[in-house]
Amino acid sequence: MVSKPLILVTNDVGYSSKGIKVLSDVTSNFGETIIVAPNSEKSGKAHGITLYDPIRLEKIDAPDKLVYSINGTPVDCVKLAINSLLPRKPKLILSGVNHGLNVGRSILYSGTVSAASESIMIGIPSIAFSLQKSKEMDFTNVDIILEKLIKNALDEDFPNDVVWNVNIPKTVNEKINGIKLTKQGKSNFNEIYHKRKDPRNNTYFWVDGAIESIEQDLDVDEVAIRNGYVSITPLTFELTSQKYLENSQYKGFFDFEK
Repeated sequence: MVSKPLILVTNDVGYSSKGIKVLSDVTSNFGETIIVAPNSEKSGKAHGITLYDPIRLEKIDAPDKLVYSINGTPVDCVKLAINSLLPRKPKLILSGVNHGLNVGRSILYSGTVSAASESIMIGIPSIAFSLQKSKEMDFTNVDIILEKLIKNALDEDFPNDVVWNVNIPKTVNEKINGIKLTKQGKSNFNEIYHKRKDPRNNTYFWVDGAIESIEQDLDVDEVAIRNGYVSITPLTFELTSQKYLENSQYKGFFDFEK
């Protein structure tokens, strides 16, 4: 008897979020789903891991799914799941659905993308899903996109040395113009720090901000979203700048024998 594929589901906004429920409901149609996710909001944790505090977990009572809540980061969730919790190696690692986009340079901060990209180190196919933020965060029709992509990802030929960063426009509830394979853009998250005083007159700050749109090409993640397309960007951990590595002009900067 062939067992169903095992799918690990995680996120960075917590095990009880609406996005992870939508995602895990879809994955349950394709295989055995196990959720290992933070016990609270952990956005902006990037690829951080917990080193100097104990990682604690709680098994959550949930119908039809095995759910673990972790007090660590999104990457902690994946590492702990692979090393200690899962009965076997998963066929697929899925992260999301995040409540807000992960595009441009802001993906470097993303716990959603980092949790998925941990899979590159262990050779497991992965996808990170994010939905454009709106007042209502309406997930209607998002499951249709998820179903199509997850079905393809379970194919034997799906690559395991890349994480697919999927961003879905909020217009998915009305109409989308299609799906585009895009490159990571250069848009930044422009922070605004609001200075406040607590009742004891100590200074504290709340961070706020928005994505700054600086590009117009439709093959860029944020621009595709702005024009009503689902954006899919293949990401890797290869951070070496080939431009400077191969340019002999700069080699002299590090010649200590001069």
